[in-house]
Amino acid sequence: MSEELRAADVLEETNLKLQLTLTKSQLEQEYGKGKGWEIVYFLDNDEPKDLIARQQAVLRLAQETGGWVFTGIHSENDWSETKWWDAGWHLCNRTGEYAVVFSTISAISRWIDTYVIAEQLVESLEDEEIKPTFESAKKVWLDILYTELDDAVQRSVEALVNKGEIK
Repeated sequence: MSEELRAADVLEETNLKLQLTLTKSQLEQEYGKGKGWEIVYFLDNDEPKDLIARQQAVLRLAQETGGWVFTGIHSENDWSETKWWDAGWHLCNRTGEYAVVFSTISAISRWIDTYVIAEQLVESLEDEEIKPTFESAKKVWLDILYTELDDAVQRSVEALVNKGEIK
């Protein structure tokens, strides 16, 4: 019995959804550029080399982004024929080939720390000797969103591009 067959059997026993399999081109066509998704690959020859560290990195990225894990199952004879199995949160692949697929906007919204924003709103109101209430903080935040956010984001993007920090 090949390693591919053993891994596929584990996948099918774990969850019926895991029977979905895509080639790399199908995976990228489904979730690729211009569709609001990102695909991050963790392949055998990539860092980290240690399988446990790689699995931890995969799970950490999936958790941080709300992403979905695909495991790469390849033929022992032809590594170019990797099939990507929809594995959810299961890391059944012994080869250490994984892809995490996630919505860019969802990942960013999960990452933004709204507590820090709320804390700043309360402190700013207190600095002006205004009693911080939900309604007053909400009014300030909505004003920022409507009047300041677009320009501030645009200036920041331009500055980071000019510094070469983002492309």
